[in-house]
Amino acid sequence: MRPPARPLALVALVCLAVAAGPAPSKTPAGAGDSISRRGTYEGGQYQIEVPAGWNGGLVLYAHGFGGTQASPLASHLLDSGYALATSSYRAAGYRVDWFVDDMRALLELFIREVRRPRWTIVHGRSMGGHVAIASLELHPGLYQGALIDCGIIDGVGIADFYLAARAAAEYLSGINLFEAPERETLIRRVNEQWLPLAIHETGDGRVPWSLQQAYRRTLAAGTSHLLVQRAVRWPGHCAMDGEVREQAFDDLVAWLERGTRPDGDDVLAADVSTLGLRWTRILHPEDPARRSGAAPK
Repeated sequence: MRPPARPLALVALVCLAVAAGPAPSKTPAGAGDSISRRGTYEGGQYQIEVPAGWNGGLVLYAHGFGGTQASPLASHLLDSGYALATSSYRAAGYRVDWFVDDMRALLELFIREVRRPRWTIVHGRSMGGHVAIASLELHPGLYQGALIDCGIIDGVGIADFYLAARAAAEYLSGINLFEAPERETLIRRVNEQWLPLAIHETGDGRVPWSLQQAYRRTLAAGTSHLLVQRAVRWPGHCAMDGEVREQAFDDLVAWLERGTRPDGDDVLAADVSTLGLRWTRILHPEDPARRSGAAPK
């Protein structure tokens, strides 16, 4: 029997987290020429960009699985006076334990090549969100905050789930999904051979927003005030509007530098029908809030 269709899911997450590390220095970085450097280090390939008149803030970008070093915040950061450092990581695959060390080595490299920043924020997307949240938890005195969008923040649980789901799909369908020679072949096998056997749902099916609920429930006592979560009502993975991400970063900086805690969503609220309406500028045509009249005017 075919299972009933599930309700439309239109939520991806932007998450702000502030670490319990030392307060950022208030000493300005001072004027200076711009810096642009690329090379290799123990964490793979790196890129460092420092604008002229750098204000002392540094963002380390942790990309997602199969992603690139290109930060979606690059223009916003450099135009606003912040420095940016990115890493390819030392290897492909899902080795967050390695990549946490690669981020730490990237910060040390920046300090050697440029100088010590006033504060450092880790920006992580998708798997990079796992890198960012693990970096805060394992090195709370090293970073002053993190911006995590569409991030994996539950440890290896979701990765284990995907491996188990792929194994089940291969067993039930007889289609070889584990030994595809490259990603394009795997995608073709899934889309052309496997999907006509299955029902799939909209929303962020790769990294469901329920992970944000799970992480909120497991926060240690006395640390819940260090996490602000925002929902964005849209299907797809890491498909949120760039302005939403930029505003989240600016709000995080205001929290670090002026103590202005950003507003967020109660992801554990009993009624989630209006979740994310404040941060979603354009509602999807199939969003239930559009039909119910709950959308902001």
